Amino acid sequence: FFDFSRHKQFPERLADTLDLKVHFHHGDYPLAVFAQNNYQNREPKVLLYERVERYIPMAFENINTPDYETDSRSEFRKAVGNIKDKIFYQRTEELLDAMLKRSIFTTDIYSFISTLKFDLFHYISPLTPVYGTEKDEPWVFYHDQTNGEKTSFYYHHSENEMNAYCDHMADLARKLKEEYNIRLIYLPLPAKYTLYHNFVNNDKYSQFLPKLYKGLRNRGVEFIEVYEDFKNADEILFYRTDSHWNEKGIQLVFDKTLKYFRNDSVMRKSIFRSSINN
Repeated sequence: FFDFSRHKQFPERLADTLDLKVHFHHGDYPLAVFAQNNYQNREPKVLLYERVERYIPMAFENINTPDYETDSRSEFRKAVGNIKDKIFYQRTEELLDAMLKRSIFTTDIYSFISTLKFDLFHYISPLTPVYGTEKDEPWVFYHDQTNGEKTSFYYHHSENEMNAYCDHMADLARKLKEEYNIRLIYLPLPAKYTLYHNFVNNDKYSQFLPKLYKGLRNRGVEFIEVYEDFKNADEILFYRTDSHWNEKGIQLVFDKTLKYFRNDSVMRKSIFRSSINN
């Protein structure tokens, strides 16, 4: 908020570099999105499905379907409801809180107060229960990466669970191709805790991503592999006190994606301009 040094996000970079329209949608269920919007276009498209590893089990523990909820209200009630939602938006307080914490005008104040609370009372938000306090190199890790749920680094997914995730991912790729002529390419990303938990402990990784890669490869499902690139990078690719990748992390994945596209004969002919290939 008011951060004028904002860097371009991944979809923007693709659009600018490829000189093509890149549509971004935040959600796990593309079949439902296409069905809800009555998508009819049969022109070949590529869908790049990016998901961090901790959310893949939640998105693919069941088969992806085109089912979606419909709004049965009258047009008048919809209009009134929309006005009400604008005035009494459910996430207003949450967004205001984020604005106050992240604005360049207030972030230093918030940081000072949080640091003081930690120094005096050893208090830290339950949202970041695992942290490191090395001088000039603090680390905090989000709770859903460190608890016992399926999103966690510590959850050991059984062979049956891994097979189910991969089967459902393969099923989605097949349905998108058959019903919409859309080529699906997965982009599974390592979680921050997977890469940098060794700054606070020596706990063993469950190898979720390598197992997922193997399962997808055995099923002939397309994916872009970035785990080893992140793991072997010389620089930190995530913000130390945030769960998102930083500029260097975005650039690494962007370069890896472009390389994948360039190495594919079909996409190299259909989406790359001559200036990109040179």
